[in-house]
Amino acid sequence: MTDVEERLPVVLLSDRPDRWRELVPGLEARFRAIFTKGPDAIGALGLERYAVVAEGEAAAIVLGLALGGDPIDAMVLLTPIDDGSLARRDAELATLSCPVLIFTGEDDPVVPVATVEALGDRIPTSTLGVLPGCGHDLVEEAPETLFPMIVEYLRARYAHAPHGHDDHSGLVMLQLERRPPWADMEVPEDDEATVPDPATQEVGPGA
Repeated sequence: MTDVEERLPVVLLSDRPDRWRELVPGLEARFRAIFTKGPDAIGALGLERYAVVAEGEAAAIVLGLALGGDPIDAMVLLTPIDDGSLARRDAELATLSCPVLIFTGEDDPVVPVATVEALGDRIPTSTLGVLPGCGHDLVEEAPETLFPMIVEYLRARYAHAPHGHDDHSGLVMLQLERRPPWADMEVPEDDEATVPDPATQEVGPGA
C-alpha cells in the first residue's frame, strides 16, 4: 500500500470537480482526496470510513447517507439545500454523532442564513460558519478563506491530529464552536459598563 493510499480518505461530492482543484493541495498534505459525483459512486469505492465535503443539494444526500448508516466520520456542507428528503427526520438528525461543519454566505439569495441555522440546530454535532459579504457560491467567492478552514477542521475533528508548529503549509489553527445563545442577548442599559471620568479619579500612592 502506498503512502497516499494509507492516508484518510476525503470524498469531494460534486458534479463539477474542477471547482475543487484549489482545495486539493491543502487536503493532500494529510488526506487522500477522492472526487465523486453521487452516492452510488461513493458506495462503489468500498471505503471503511471516510469524511465528505459537499455543497448545495449534495449536502442533503450526504446527510441521508449518514442517517442510513454510511461510515462517515466527518462532513463539511457548503450552502446546504434541503431538497425535502430531510423533512420529518429531526429525531434521526439529533442522533448524528459525527462532527458536521456547515458554511453559508451572509448574503446568500438562494438559501437564507436563518434556514441554514435551522438545519444546524437540528444537528447537535454541527458548527455553523457564516462568511460575511458572500452569496451562495462560496467556492467561487471565497476559496482563500474557505479551503484552509475546511482542511483545518478535518485535521482536528476527523484525523484528530495535532496542528504542529513545524507545519509550513500556511494553515492557521482555528477553534470552531457553536455560537452560544447568550451571545445575541441584549445587555440591559443598567448593566452596561461605564467608563470613569479621568478628571474625577484620584491619583498618587494613596489612591
